[in-house]
Amino acid sequence: MKYLFIGYIYDQDAEKFLLKKNGHHLQPQNNQYAWGIINGLNECTGANVDVIGSISCGSYPKNSQMLIVKRNFFVSSYGIDYVGFINFYDIREMCRYYGFLKKIRKYIKETNDEITIIVDGMCHTFTKLIHRLKREYKDRIKIVLIVLDLVGKYAIQYPNKFQNWYYQRHAAEQMEAARLADGYILLTEAMKGPLNIGNKPYTVIEGFLPKTEDDTDLPEIKRSKNKVVLYTGSLNKKFGLIDLLEQFVTIDDDSYELWICGPQMGDIKIVEAYAKKDRRIKYLGFLPKSKILKLQRQATVLVNPRSATDEFTKYSFPSKTMEYMLSGTPVVMYKLAGIPDEYDEYLNYFDVTSKACIKDKIVEICEMSLCERGMIGNRARQFILTKSNKTQMKKFMDMMKLL
Repeated sequence: MKYLFIGYIYDQDAEKFLLKKNGHHLQPQNNQYAWGIINGLNECTGANVDVIGSISCGSYPKNSQMLIVKRNFFVSSYGIDYVGFINFYDIREMCRYYGFLKKIRKYIKETNDEITIIVDGMCHTFTKLIHRLKREYKDRIKIVLIVLDLVGKYAIQYPNKFQNWYYQRHAAEQMEAARLADGYILLTEAMKGPLNIGNKPYTVIEGFLPKTEDDTDLPEIKRSKNKVVLYTGSLNKKFGLIDLLEQFVTIDDDSYELWICGPQMGDIKIVEAYAKKDRRIKYLGFLPKSKILKLQRQATVLVNPRSATDEFTKYSFPSKTMEYMLSGTPVVMYKLAGIPDEYDEYLNYFDVTSKACIKDKIVEICEMSLCERGMIGNRARQFILTKSNKTQMKKFMDMMKLL
């Protein structure tokens, strides 16, 4: 059996270069998931997964400095066969589609073994490829679709009608093509309903760790003297960021600080306005993953203010959850429908009966002794270390037996 992974992916060695050229459109959380699949499968099979990839970036000139992204823009240390493209709005989608198709056809032609193609996501380019490949090769290949985000009415809805139309214009076509896959890797159990996958095999993998070391002891790191509340992720009010800001400013204690890391898009202006009013709020920008991981360990508490009231949370497992838990720092958040119950005793949930539930839980954790916080954070870390890449992908290997 040969495994071919196709998706938007980049080598970690290229992260600094890509941050400089493309900034906030890199989608590091999706990249982390993709590498979790690849590295975990390599460990399970003892052979390297072949990868055909392209980078995720904003379009030139507004959101990227790169107009022409050559296939050899970066020499991949892993061996990714990159697809180049003209980085200008919908032209790039056409370039990527035909670039991927050409390389996949060549791969299938040169391979005599059975082939399983792992498709990373439901973007329009990839669902078009699924439709084309299943028509051309039928039983010659098996396709496993990774679904991290649904589309259409099951996705995040934006107040701007044009923005909603732009992101959802191909939704029906994407959902139809997704049903042509032979198997699925889903982010949450609830996703199988909208996808209408019937009796086809699937597995649920909620995420992967940003690093795969099996060590249980963290090296010493200097924590901040103040009580630091850290949020990392999208600066979008749909994810509860405004609620976090509103409740944080009511904490009447100068020893508290709120650090925010995320891309300069979405509701960044609101974040900057709060930072001007309250010197304790610090916007640190869109940082490399290595820096984010270090800040998570320096903080007093890590917060995810995403509310559980929106429908899309049934199909969501925030990628930062596992990353937060790995840091050994206590995590506070809402109990979201997409979070498996096995996580409950290791996360600190907001009391939804209180209007100030975010503030109350933050203060409760921050006012604990260092020892108490250490015990909470370490228990969560020990639990999440059991979900190594290899362990997660064993579920995938079990699913493959049913294809």
